[in-house]
Amino acid sequence: MKSLVAAFVAFIATIAICIVTNTTKAYGKENEFYKTQEYSPDQTYLSSDIADTLDKQKGHEESSDTSRMPYALGVEEYELGSYPQLGASIGASWSNMQFNGINTAFNTYNSSFINKGYYNFPIIDYKPSLVFLFSIACRISPRIHFEFEAASGIGYTSLDINATYRFPIIKHSGLYPFFKLGFGYYYFTFNQTSIIDSANNNDAQLTDSTHGGSFGGLAGAGIEYNFTSAFSFDLFLNYTYVPQIHGTADDGEPVTENLSGIVVGARFKLFFQ
Repeated sequence: MKSLVAAFVAFIATIAICIVTNTTKAYGKENEFYKTQEYSPDQTYLSSDIADTLDKQKGHEESSDTSRMPYALGVEEYELGSYPQLGASIGASWSNMQFNGINTAFNTYNSSFINKGYYNFPIIDYKPSLVFLFSIACRISPRIHFEFEAASGIGYTSLDINATYRFPIIKHSGLYPFFKLGFGYYYFTFNQTSIIDSANNNDAQLTDSTHGGSFGGLAGAGIEYNFTSAFSFDLFLNYTYVPQIHGTADDGEPVTENLSGIVVGARFKLFFQ
């Protein structure tokens, strides 16, 4: 688990470096863009009225040519031209939810074999793992998009429908703050298989499983960085609420689990016109 967290931290650090590098380049391109607005020596003999008119025409032509303007300059018009737009994303997240109910049920079942002369029991201690995210999205305007997202990790799966509102760009940064609300189904399934020993050398195999799920909701916020008008990266922080799930393991042991928790993640998004 520590190696996964370290890899995730390294992944975020790499993206942060890319964002700083791209933003620095954008400032350089911005300066070049504004330099093009100056009068050329050939225009010095023109009257001030004619020069002003040519200057406005030149500025309009260059400002309308979005291919010459870096997206990080804060130009709101530099968006894909028509809506709706379909897109997809891929990413990863980590949650602080715990699997205490599942661990307790499995360990209670295992310890019931002590009176039968068995020993060498495994201690079950499932913890949240890195969860991988996949989604299909539809952007209906520069501000609003909807997505269907699937998340999958060790013992955990979720399916969400989310609505995201993207605030206006933070000038000269390429960054868009956003918040989102969602509704979905959250599901867990765990299996254990282990060999235990007895005093008379008769080994036994313990096999047990449990599963359950419930509908829930989420609310979150984040920041989106746009490399281009179609390709972006975002960091987000969500809170997922899932009512307590009541069930039983295969051995009959009752299981009560809580899948609510804070979710931190990152992902890449790509939209198509």
